[in-house]
Amino acid sequence: MSSADMSQIINKIQDTIGSKNLSSSSNKDSDTVALAQLSSSYDYAKPAQLELELEEIKALNAPNPNELATDDTITDTVSDADHGQQQQQHQQLLAVQSASFLMQYLLLMQRILVCAKRNYFLLLARIASHIIIGVIFGYLYMNVGNSAHSVLGNYVYLYGSTLLLVYTGKMAVVLTFPLEIDMLTREHFNRWYKLGPYFLSLISFEIPFQSFCAALYIIISVRLTDNDSVESFRIGYFMILAILATLSAQAWGFFVGATLPTKLAVFLGPILAVLFSVFGFCTRYIDITPMLRWMWHLSYFRAGFHGALNAIYGLDRQMLDCPETLMYCHFRSPKVFLKYMMISDVHMSDCVLLMGIVIGVMHLLTVITLWRKLNKR
Repeated sequence: MSSADMSQIINKIQDTIGSKNLSSSSNKDSDTVALAQLSSSYDYAKPAQLELELEEIKALNAPNPNELATDDTITDTVSDADHGQQQQQHQQLLAVQSASFLMQYLLLMQRILVCAKRNYFLLLARIASHIIIGVIFGYLYMNVGNSAHSVLGNYVYLYGSTLLLVYTGKMAVVLTFPLEIDMLTREHFNRWYKLGPYFLSLISFEIPFQSFCAALYIIISVRLTDNDSVESFRIGYFMILAILATLSAQAWGFFVGATLPTKLAVFLGPILAVLFSVFGFCTRYIDITPMLRWMWHLSYFRAGFHGALNAIYGLDRQMLDCPETLMYCHFRSPKVFLKYMMISDVHMSDCVLLMGIVIGVMHLLTVITLWRKLNKR
């Protein structure tokens, strides 16, 4: 085979190979175009239209960095202002002080008056009892005040009057603290008021009211017993001593009620009143056992009773009237009667001083007892 034939064969082979490459490349290009078209229709890398719109909205609504800095500054300023306002309010709260003693006293006094206005049955009962018993005692011992033959009857009247005022003064308040101790403990714990204004407001109402009741009784009974026929200053002394006696018993009632439980206070209150009433009426000083004579000196009942006797029959009173139907009146002279009862050397000033000390000491002990109860842990 010649070289020309060989070159022809090689050229044919090269042409065949070239045509095959062209067809394969054309096929590849067509496949690439088809794939491109398919990918253009199903292109997952390309974002959807809705996502593009959302991104655009976010981009449009995105704040400016300068505006963000300004907002942060405003927020910090507002927070600082709020913090400063809170501190100012806290300082104002710290600067606020509790109500003064006088203001607490006035408010508590107003509350007591409102409660008395709403619940006045007990107050009316106390007034009515003094009036009714005053009338009964007045008619029972009528016209015994200026008669020499009825001195002992007037003596019993003065004792019964003192005993009545002692009982009404003590028993009317002996249940005050047992009934109010829970409320007092709660309100004092909440710091609504202090103990001093509370107790002062309480006695500021009870003392005048009990004095008014005692004065009503004395005015009615003295008029009916004819004890007002003597000098008027004697009735004034008698009224003062009787009021001091009932206030002394009231102070004891406050102390007993604040110290003892309810049942025990109701039981021991009258017993103490009877115990102190024995001295000065049932027994004379020389008849008392020396061991118990100290109770004679400390008995406020004895002081009130002996002071009343001195007010009526002492102070150089003139001779009493002796009826013409009687031949002899042993106690026509008031000095003889006072000497017979062994109270001629008793001075009204000492009785007033003793009862004043009893009132002050018992109120002080009551406050101390309440303070210990309220501050007990």
